[in-house]
Amino acid sequence: MRYNVAQLLKELTGISRHYVVEETIASPEPEWGDMLPVQGPVDMVRTSRGILVTAHLQAKVQDTCARCLEPATELVDVDFEEEYFPMIDIETGAPLHLPADSDGFTIDRQHQLDLTEALRQGVLMARGLSPLCRPDC
Repeated sequence: MRYNVAQLLKELTGISRHYVVEETIASPEPEWGDMLPVQGPVDMVRTSRGILVTAHLQAKVQDTCARCLEPATELVDVDFEEEYFPMIDIETGAPLHLPADSDGFTIDRQHQLDLTEALRQGVLMARGLSPLCRPDC
């Protein structure tokens, strides 16, 4: 879930882009299965320091049923709002320092914004503690 945001970084503060995610990505956690289907809207807004990403995603996570140990699929709703900061200046190519109050999400040197880590953290927070293969298990 990588986006080239070079053009958005050149825009004025407040300019936005809207994306609809419908893809299957390599799972960021081995216990969730090999692939992770993800879908939902993603909005990106240029800020004075970087890009604010707001996402409302659903992911199908593979797991093991807490009762019968059969395979279980859990549909997880993930909502997050994170600001991503560029590592280099889009105009000059000079290295930039992250703001002291940043959470550490960055836009890489090729102006690629990767949502995978924010999605992984969101899924970890949104998952149920005891997944079930079916409600009556």
